[in-house]
Amino acid sequence: MTSCLYVIDPADFHGAATMEATVPATYDALREQQEDTTDQILSDAEDRAERVNGIVDTERMVGSPARSIVEFADGHDIDHIVIGTHGRTGTSRVLLGSVAEAVTRRAPVPVTVVR
Repeated sequence: MTSCLYVIDPADFHGAATMEATVPATYDALREQQEDTTDQILSDAEDRAERVNGIVDTERMVGSPARSIVEFADGHDIDHIVIGTHGRTGTSRVLLGSVAEAVTRRAPVPVTVVR
């Protein structure tokens, strides 16, 4: 069975922690929008697998992407991780960090990074 995991990073809510304290409706709307986008991405993955007579188990999590991916792999009998990268280099990579790099360093299984 193939698994497809999408991790919603709370940091992507662009200051949502501050907004949550002042405007809860805005925070909720941002989170709901992110969840809707995630559901569409996972639905597309299921449709693509079905077109080639495959099955994919989809899952969504909220948390630190690298940590969540490694924990998921560790707890779900995953034998290989395939992860995409934005291909950032230099200063932007140092400042922003790299989920793919962190997963590669921490994963209990082989990791293939696709650019």
